[in-house]
Parts: sequence; structure tokens; C-alpha cells
Amino acid sequence: MSVLVVLGFGLYGCSQGLDNSVARKIAGNRSLTKSEREYAVRYYKFCVVESGYVDELAQRVEKIGFKEPYTVQLAAYPNGIYEKWGLGSTQLLLEEKAYVDKLRHMVTNWESYQRKLKAIDRNNLTEEQEQLLRSLHEKCGEGPINFRNCWSQESKLTNEHEVYLRLYKAITGHEELLDMEILALR
Repeated sequence: MSVLVVLGFGLYGCSQGLDNSVARKIAGNRSLTKSEREYAVRYYKFCVVESGYVDELAQRVEKIGFKEPYTVQLAAYPNGIYEKWGLGSTQLLLEEKAYVDKLRHMVTNWESYQRKLKAIDRNNLTEEQEQLLRSLHEKCGEGPINFRNCWSQESKLTNEHEVYLRLYKAITGHEELLDMEILALR
């Protein structure tokens, strides 16, 4: 059973550098908890900027002739997602638009991870959960699992691996994953 298939968050791409104005706006968003703000900044860094999405978006908007500022269509963000996780203004610069474009994916992953993490009963794992952890520890060793090291021992890291690794690091804040984090990422 492939580790990549087992830990299945949606694949979305995750240029170098971090636009500090977007990170500052996220960090200043008081409708988010501290851990939500930290996650949103990590997600922006790893899954929007480092993935090349900002550059990709710049090429697309140039090709079709859109100009800054870009207007957020609030109806595209149901259940108050933009009001809670957004950047405040509905008039955005390119880097801000890149963050907002990924907002639903970012929020869905965070909420799913948090819900699963709370639902896991450490003292009463299912047979499937125990089997998954046994299999992973046989392949990757005891203790926290570093998928970058594990996958690079199996074969060369692919772009798909890198996308997952960026997403896992954005969600958890680190690359060494504990058993409960692995189960919640599944």
C-alpha cells in the first residue's frame, strides 16, 4: 500500500520567497486563533508561494488582460470563509489574490485535519489504523515519521511527493509526523 495513496489530501500545488504583506495581513487577522493564523501563513508560504502558484497566476492574468486590483466575489466563499480567513479587503493585489484563490482548499484541509485529530481515540485505534501505523513504521522506522527521508530511500522524490510534503508541513508545522498526526492527515 503506497504511503502517498494512504495519506490523501487533495493535490494542489504548494517561486521562492514570501510576500510579507500577505503574511502580515494573515498574522493580523484576529478572527483566527493563533494556531489558525500560523497555519494560514505556513500554507501561504509552502502551498501558494513556494509551489509557483503566484507566478502561474501572474502569467494567466497577464494573458487574459486582467489588471490589479482584483475584486473578491464573496459569494464564492460560503459559510463565512472569507470573512474569517480572508484578508479583509475585497480589492486585492496579485499575491493576495493567489492566497484567496487557495482559501477553500486551505480551510477544508485545516478543518478536516482538526476534526479527525479530535476524533481519534489513542487508546482505541481501529484495526485499520493500527495496521497502517505498523506498516509505516516497518518502512520508515520507529518514532516520528519523516516522509521526505522515507520516500527518498524508496525512490527519487517526485513532484507529487513534494506537494504532499509541503501540505503536511503547512498543516502540522513540521516534517516529523507523530502517529496521531498521520492518522488525522489520512
